[in-house]
Order: sequence, then structure tokens, then C-alpha cells
Amino acid sequence: MTIHEQLVDECRKGESPFLYIPRNIGTILDYYSSNPKTQGQHREALLRKQIIGVVVVGATFALCIKWFSEVSAVFFLVFSVVLAIVLYRLIKASAFDGSDCFLGTRGFTVVNFFKTRDNVNIRTFSFDEIGCILNKEDICRGNHGAYRYTEYSFIFYGHQKDNEFPVLWRIDDQCHADRPSSNKKNQKYIFWRETTLKWSEKQFAIIEEKLQKGEPVSFRACSYSGFINDYIVFNGPQLTIAGVVYDKDTIKSIKIERKILYIEHINHKFGFFGIGSKGEYTSEHIKDIVNNQLFLMAFRYFVNRYYPDLSYVVNEHNYLL
Repeated sequence: MTIHEQLVDECRKGESPFLYIPRNIGTILDYYSSNPKTQGQHREALLRKQIIGVVVVGATFALCIKWFSEVSAVFFLVFSVVLAIVLYRLIKASAFDGSDCFLGTRGFTVVNFFKTRDNVNIRTFSFDEIGCILNKEDICRGNHGAYRYTEYSFIFYGHQKDNEFPVLWRIDDQCHADRPSSNKKNQKYIFWRETTLKWSEKQFAIIEEKLQKGEPVSFRACSYSGFINDYIVFNGPQLTIAGVVYDKDTIKSIKIERKILYIEHINHKFGFFGIGSKGEYTSEHIKDIVNNQLFLMAFRYFVNRYYPDLSYVVNEHNYLL
């Protein structure tokens, strides 16, 4: 049974927490929910928890007054802050909301629900609406360079209008490479990773014909001032990066390693024991390339066709998990 059939069957039997299964994104391939519960706690249970919390803090304060003859203004202030924190956490814990995300063969849908699962805001995006995707990851480290977490972004842009790309949808969050994929934060990251890959596969089916004919295929780069058009261009056996043209007469080796594209010029030589070097050696971080997953697919086709003896690709997908 496919994921799509399983979801539909569970909804029919009343065994699924989802009240809304999108029908206009094709066959569902994957899904993710930030809150897979069927419903929030009953109002009476929430009120009971809040009362218990206030009583516990109040009783603690009363005991302190009994034990100590004088209660300073500082103590009263601290108590007020603690009471406010307890109430805030109880109210926050009682909130029932979340997002259900569905990936289909034709696009994706995000269902945001508030208080109840039938109070929803639904956003659906067809793959045809998406003009480009920007995916970035930045590793955050603590003391002594120890890994803490990774901040990531998936930004889905519409097609260019008046030299601008409207933002259709954006995800900014954290994930943990040192935790299993079943971790809740990692599940969210994996879902948006798969969404990006599915769109990239569909786009590659379009540009593959151009690559076969040796026609130009260009990729933009992202800078602080915006997008840079035609930053990388595949044109037959030629590869242009930031206006510099590389071909069979100039490329000595080409590879992607640790998410960085390396091009070694024919005049490049490493020094003794790899210390120092002479000549040209280009490196380009592929996280700054717009549609970097689509770029990797085009790069693989390019090197396999024109430079099969000079290239290799390590960690083909620009992803953490």
C-alpha cells in the first residue's frame, strides 16, 4: 500500500488525525505533521491544570511568608516573575495548533490548524508555480568547535516578474545531524528536503534535453544584494563560472567535495607534500547557488558526458541528513 492509499484508508476508517487530505497535488508521496494529535485537551482539563499550577506557586509563597518574618520587595518581585512564567507555560502548553504538510507528484500543501483540526488555513503550491528554490544550511558550533545544531532555510520563489522573484513559501528552522532521522526537528527538515528534490527532478527532465543538445543552461547565485544571473553556465563541454570559461583545454580535474565545487586548471601544481601550490585552482560553495539540487543533477550529467576521466562527485546531494 502506498503512502497515499494508506492516508485515504485511515481517514475513511476514522483512524487518522488528519481531517483534510489534499486532492489537487497528485499522488501523495510524503507528509509531515508538527502536531499529529487528533485534538487538544478538553477545556475542563486545561482549567484544572492552570488552577493546580497557581495553587502550588501560591502555597509555596504562603509557606515562605510563614517561615520568614519579613518578606522583602525583591522576594515579592521574584515570586511574581515565577508565577507569570508558570502561567505562561501552562497557557502555552494548552494551545492546540500545528501544521500538516503533504508532498504530492504535482506540488505540496500546507494545512495550518488552530485550536481544533477543523479550523484551518490551507496553502497549496503547484510545482509549475515555483520558479526557483534557495536552500541554505549553516552549522552552529559551541565551545571548542563542538557541533550544536544546523540552521537551515528552504525558500520557494515564484516565476520572475519585473526583475523580481516573489516569495511563495519559506521555512526557517533547525535540525540536528547528531540525532536520528526520527527526531521531530529532523523529520521536518527531511520533508522539505524531499520536496525540493522532487521539484528539481521535474525541472531536470526539462533541461536535460538542452544539455543533450549542448545548448546553454545557466544557474543564478545568491548574494547579499540579490540574485546574480548566469553565474554558472553549462554550454556543451564549456563551464563558465563568474565569467571565467573552462573547457577541455583548461580543466585538469573537476569535483564536488564537502559541498564545494573545485576546478583545477591545467597549469595548477601542488607543492611538495601538498604544501603550497602554483597556478589556478577555483573553489565555489554550492550553497550559494540557486536551485543547487538541480545544479548537482546538471553537473553530474555534464561531467559524465564530457569529463568522465577527470571528475568524481562526493556527497552528491547538498544535504545534511
